Amino acid sequence: MNPLKKSNSNQTINLDRMETVPSIDSTAMIGRISDFHSQCSSAWIQSNNIELPTQHSKCNHIAIVGMGGSAISGNLLKDLFQDQSSVPISVIRNPRLPKWVNEDTLVIASSYSGNTKETLTAFDQAIKRGCRVISSTSGGTLLERSKALNLPLLLIDFAGEPRSAIGYGFLNLVSIVSTLGFIPNQHAFVASAIEQMKINHGNWHHQVLSKYNYAKKLAMRIGYNLPIIIGYEIFESVARRWKTQFNENSKTLAIWEVIPEFLHNGVESFQSTPDCTPFPMVILLQPYSSESQQGGPLMHLLEFLQAVHLPYELVTVHKEHNLSQVLSMVQLGDYVSYYLALLKNIDPGPVSIIESIKSNQDNR
Repeated sequence: MNPLKKSNSNQTINLDRMETVPSIDSTAMIGRISDFHSQCSSAWIQSNNIELPTQHSKCNHIAIVGMGGSAISGNLLKDLFQDQSSVPISVIRNPRLPKWVNEDTLVIASSYSGNTKETLTAFDQAIKRGCRVISSTSGGTLLERSKALNLPLLLIDFAGEPRSAIGYGFLNLVSIVSTLGFIPNQHAFVASAIEQMKINHGNWHHQVLSKYNYAKKLAMRIGYNLPIIIGYEIFESVARRWKTQFNENSKTLAIWEVIPEFLHNGVESFQSTPDCTPFPMVILLQPYSSESQQGGPLMHLLEFLQAVHLPYELVTVHKEHNLSQVLSMVQLGDYVSYYLALLKNIDPGPVSIIESIKSNQDNR
C-alpha cells in the first residue's frame, strides 16, 4: 500500500478546534486570507486614483514583467482578458526582455518587494529601450527608481507575504489596462466580485465547521495525496496559483496542468500508480461557460477519470461573470492550501528554503 495514501487516514489535527490556528499559524496568515475581499476593495480604490499618461494607451503590446506571485497576477490578467484586450498581453518571467519589446510596448514592472533582481534588470532594459513603463510595488529599489524617473507608480499598500498580496498585484494590473482603454471598464465587475468574495468568506473562514465548509472538506480529501490541479479556460493560471499556494503554504508537492494540452500528453500517465509514488488526487477547476457545461475536453477527462477510478474533485464556484469567478477561485485555493497546512501541522507562513536561496544569491 502506498504509505503516503495510508497516512492520509491518520489525520490528527482537528480543523474545527479554534486553538489549532494560533498554535500552528505563527504569522496569523488566516487573517490575511480572510481579509482578501477588503484587500481587493482597497486595491481597486487606490489604483483608480492614479492618473496615467494618455500616450500609454497608444502602445501596441503589453508586457508584464515579474516573478513568482507578481507574475501570476499577470497570467490571471492575460487569461481573463486575452479575448477582450485590443492589444496582445505577454508575461515575462525573465531578466532578459525579448527583442520585440520596444518603444511601442507598455511594460508593467510588477514586484511586491521592489527588490526582485530579475524584475529590476528587465525594468532597466525597458527604460534603455524607451518603453512606456509603469511600476506596481510596495517599495524597495523599484519604487526609488520609478520616483527618480517620474514614472507612473501604483503602490501596494499591504503588510504580509508577497503571495498574500495578490489582490493588489492583480487589480493594479486590471486598473491599468482598463484605465488606458485596452479592455472595457471593469468597475461594475470588480464591485460585484468583491461582494461575492464577502459571501465566500462567510462560507469558508476557519470558524465555519468542516461539515459546512467546502474548503476544509477539500483539504481533508487531498490529505497526503499528490494534488494535480487542472485548469480550464479562464482557470488555466488559477490552477498554477493553486499549485504554488500548495507549495508555499502547505509545503506540498503539487502539479498543475491545463486543458486541452493535458489530453495530448499528461493524461497518458494516468494508467497505473506504483506503490512507491504518491497517489494522485485530481482537482479539476471548471468555469461556468457553455462549452465546459455541455461537453468538451474537460468532460472527456472527467469520464476517463471515472473509468480508471482515480480520485478527483470537480471544483466550481458561482455562476457569475468571469472576473468574479477568477477571484473567487483564487480565494478558495488560498483557503484550501491553508487548511491543508494545518492538517499537516505545518506553519503556512515561513518559506525558509526560498529565503535561504534568495539570501545566497544576494551574497554572491
